Amino acid sequence: MKIERTQVTKLTVSDIKGLDPISVFLEDLGPAAGRITIACYTDSWTACWSSMGAQGIASFFCSFEPSYLAKNLSSIEFSVLDTDKLELLAKKAVKMLRKQRDITAEDASDMLEQIEKGLTEPMEEGALLSRIFGEDWWRDLPTKAHPHYTYLCRIIQAVQQALISSGTATLSTETLKALVPYAPS
Repeated sequence: MKIERTQVTKLTVSDIKGLDPISVFLEDLGPAAGRITIACYTDSWTACWSSMGAQGIASFFCSFEPSYLAKNLSSIEFSVLDTDKLELLAKKAVKMLRKQRDITAEDASDMLEQIEKGLTEPMEEGALLSRIFGEDWWRDLPTKAHPHYTYLCRIIQAVQQALISSGTATLSTETLKALVPYAPS
């Protein structure tokens, strides 16, 4: 059994509007390799990179946009089905079908009743949605930002600001200018 002791930097970031305190663990694993673990309330995310160039993990982490980092820290999809918008579109389409006399008043009433019950599982309502939008109804479903993805990106931005503000991450002026929305003010 081989046991090694490594140096880990821990930062605690707090007093961020709308976020619980964040714990950040940074570990430079060797030349061009590092790991970051971020914890906020009951959630935590970890990523490791083995080709960071000459910079440490803190500077490397701050040199990327939150969307790239979120994909490495988590498998959360960036968008989810917008069922509210789907229901609105379906209602409009049913009314248009009725106006064009493509369906009867009774069919329109039945369809609207089914839509009112909710379209939370579109694949289960496939027959209804096919009648409303056609066979390829599933190709252009409306989406919205996934709330967990948005939350993670807010946390990443806070961590980047903390790393830059604390001097833990050192970035070139050019990189800082490219990250204007993420740089501390």
